[in-house]
Amino acid sequence: SDLGKIGDSKAAESVQRHLRDNSEQVRKSSAVAAGRLKIESGVSQLVDLLADEFYGARWTAAEALLKMDTVSVISLIADSINSTRTLVGDLSCWVLGQFGGDDALSILSRQAKSEDPYRRAHAVTAIIEIDPFDNCGFIAGFLKNEQDRLVRLKIESALAARTNGND
Repeated sequence: SDLGKIGDSKAAESVQRHLRDNSEQVRKSSAVAAGRLKIESGVSQLVDLLADEFYGARWTAAEALLKMDTVSVISLIADSINSTRTLVGDLSCWVLGQFGGDDALSILSRQAKSEDPYRRAHAVTAIIEIDPFDNCGFIAGFLKNEQDRLVRLKIESALAARTNGND
């Protein structure tokens, strides 16, 4: 992450190379640096890092994506969200929820119809981030039809937290 503090775009190549390093901490630090330097050419690597085995690298990659160009990130996530690597899709839902907007809502509403109950829960939780008061009516309709009790519980908990002003 010291490279990110320097703020020199010459570091981009090194940062991108280290996003694939064998060391968990190096990958995490490189994701932080990529976000600080806004290395747009590293967006696809950051999306790939969402599936990293190391929690710290996954979350710093997700946070770094939020600092990048919204249109390019959403476009790449739209192409990657159905990856067989479920962590990519699940964290992509979170990123989309943070970005917000119609494109993010469209992708998330499709993910809310996934066969994977965890993906449905992640997608609807992200929709709650965008529309906590359910102005579009999507969440109420989803809860009316959702059969999985754990998914319902996660959604209801997220709704309660957002509408009570807690993040």
